[in-house]
Amino acid sequence: MKPFASLESMILRSGASEFSFGGVGQDSSKTRLVWTLAWKGAFSLKFRTWLTLIGLAMGTFALTTFGSMVVHFHKMASRFENYAEGKIFIRDRSGFFGAGAIEKDELLTLSQMAGVKEVIPMIVARLHSRELMAFGLPQIVLGVPKEKLPELFKDTPLLWGSWPENSGDSLLGIDVAEEQGNLHSSSFTYAGKKFRVSGVMARTDGPEDHQVTVPLSDLEKLLGREGLVSYGVVIPKPGESASALAQLIGNKHSNWDVLPPTLVSQGIRGSERLWGALTMGVGFLTVLIGGIGILTVMMMAVRERIREIAILKVLGASRSQIFLLFLFEAFILSLLGSVAGLLLGMVFILGVSHPLARQGMVLFEPTTLLIFLSFFLALVLSLLGGLYPAFYGAKIKPADVLRT
Repeated sequence: MKPFASLESMILRSGASEFSFGGVGQDSSKTRLVWTLAWKGAFSLKFRTWLTLIGLAMGTFALTTFGSMVVHFHKMASRFENYAEGKIFIRDRSGFFGAGAIEKDELLTLSQMAGVKEVIPMIVARLHSRELMAFGLPQIVLGVPKEKLPELFKDTPLLWGSWPENSGDSLLGIDVAEEQGNLHSSSFTYAGKKFRVSGVMARTDGPEDHQVTVPLSDLEKLLGREGLVSYGVVIPKPGESASALAQLIGNKHSNWDVLPPTLVSQGIRGSERLWGALTMGVGFLTVLIGGIGILTVMMMAVRERIREIAILKVLGASRSQIFLLFLFEAFILSLLGSVAGLLLGMVFILGVSHPLARQGMVLFEPTTLLIFLSFFLALVLSLLGGLYPAFYGAKIKPADVLRT
């Protein structure tokens, strides 16, 4: 396609009447003419147009993908917050995953304290010992006294089966079960020991999805940690203040980290806000760069086509029609770039989510609202970038052009 600079020769060849903006009662034909000129202008310089479209598409792509990650993280954080509600978590100051250990007998003495309903000792270990990094929550093996499981996971439904009742039983989270390739598998092997699968937890979008739960005594023997646990959970009696009880426990055991549910919730929400700000900030910045690209391209287009703007005004085009001409041009570029970015984002999410799901990982969770907001925000920011060039072009006076 020839550059838009050929508008002058188009008018001379076709006759001025075809491009006339004058007359009364011709609003629809004027609008069609503006749309035609805007479309030709948007694609007059192919290289510049493609660069603009790529920039806008990358912005919408970033908003869609990062937004889907934020939605999933929010859902996962909410589930973990619900799981932690009403529970006091106790760990050795050196940390989780075997880095620290608490004597089980010392932990169980807390059951004698006033206000304590349950004390649940646990061992936690990585399911895949060589897995150093993981997207989201790592898959773990959790050792819990089998009689305490219904109390600990009272809000977690089972997809099928029952809670482990005997030594050698195991309960799989749904992501772990899917990784095994069979939701109804009868056995599970960890560290060379074969466990019978007694059931599978329904999906919760929380930590339960990524874990295998086995009797504490089995995991103690398997890992050589008899009498030592990774951490404990204290459940207060009804009506007792978890924060006050946590403070009492912390005063008696200075070598422990005692985390009341309020502190756990603050940590979860703080991490969620930080993650959301980082990811959505990158996405928004990418879209903003696309909007600045629209501003730059449209300003260059207006300055290159001053002579054509003067011709259109001589033929009767008003300021508002010139304004709409360049605004429509910006709209065409914004619409095409936003749609392309949205489609690329969805294709990427679907393409990546499928192999991740086979490994028991969920990273994205796109929603209809997120898709609409990503598209709308990218479109609006891009259109805002086209406003000033449109105003600038509308103010050009034919007489000033003829004098230059």
